[in-house]
Amino acid sequence: MQQVWLVFLVAVVLLFDNAKGEIRLHSVSGEVGRGNFTYYSLMYEGPISLILHSNRGDCDLYVSQHNSKPTYEPHTYCLHSNTCGLDRVDIPEAFKRPVGVGVYGHPSHRSCEYLLEVLLERSELGDDPRVSYEPQETNGHQEEQSLLWGIIVSVAELLLEGLLL
Repeated sequence: MQQVWLVFLVAVVLLFDNAKGEIRLHSVSGEVGRGNFTYYSLMYEGPISLILHSNRGDCDLYVSQHNSKPTYEPHTYCLHSNTCGLDRVDIPEAFKRPVGVGVYGHPSHRSCEYLLEVLLERSELGDDPRVSYEPQETNGHQEEQSLLWGIIVSVAELLLEGLLL
């Protein structure tokens, strides 16, 4: 019986995680040196969230709708996140495109490795057939993860339906 509850709990967590409604449009990994910036230009429309995972060191995120190369100087960015962990910036749909994105390598580390994810709020897609997106670059590993995630969610849904009957 304990295993059934564990499976049920995992299924519920997976379903609620999937219900957040965010679709990963793109991700890029990189490295940035101490006190330096790496810049990106964001073209995707709609309400976008940028998630910055610092895999080694401490990276910070700076975003501007007016400046293609924002820095940590307050007059150069509109939004930022400079935590010692996961950094997240939610970019409103009204922001002018292209959006300048800067990943900063904190001086306390020689270099920083990171993963930057671009997410779109799923509810914004609705049923509008005009809305589409194409990832600009993918690799086999990301496609395998997406396929695996889809399988996990499907199995969790089946288990949940079986438990509720």
